[in-house]
Amino acid sequence: MVRWNDVAQGQRDAVAAAFEQRSISADLAQHVFDQEGLKRRLGFDDLYKFLNGNMHIDAVDLERALGANARLMQSYEKLLNKHSLYHLPRAAAAASGELEERVGDGFSIRVKPSLSKPDQIYMLIELADPDESSATKLVLKSSQGKYHHEILPEGADGVVQLVTDSGSDLMRYFQDPGSEVFLI
Repeated sequence: MVRWNDVAQGQRDAVAAAFEQRSISADLAQHVFDQEGLKRRLGFDDLYKFLNGNMHIDAVDLERALGANARLMQSYEKLLNKHSLYHLPRAAAAASGELEERVGDGFSIRVKPSLSKPDQIYMLIELADPDESSATKLVLKSSQGKYHHEILPEGADGVVQLVTDSGSDLMRYFQDPGSEVFLI
């Protein structure tokens, strides 16, 4: 048996390079279609990479995979809860009409219509502590168990601003009192 400490540095470098090539190939292969035109199945490691910003998963593919596999859905929900910096549970049962603000522990999200374009909405995510590490992804879970994901732009002074349309999925999910909000 060969021990790592007994291997010469040049051989270690060759092993590291081969590992890196295989890792890159594996990441690229996930986007390659098989003979039937179907993408490979998503797994726990894919969800982990996706939530941490190290992998892109198409929204339709994600919904299809989560809907088809209860264990994968449970794993995804556990990952969301474990890795979220902030979480807003469902709005109060008495909430009615269109929600314009949701306040959670350490942050709030407000929506404001644009004065110049009636269908344009500004979503402002404000962190109570602007020095705290900021989130990179907004995940909304609707009352029907569907997910919407937004990559967040870099914020300034604890405020992140998104621009969206009044009829967008982002607004529908946000204004659903039964939805949950996660900042990752």
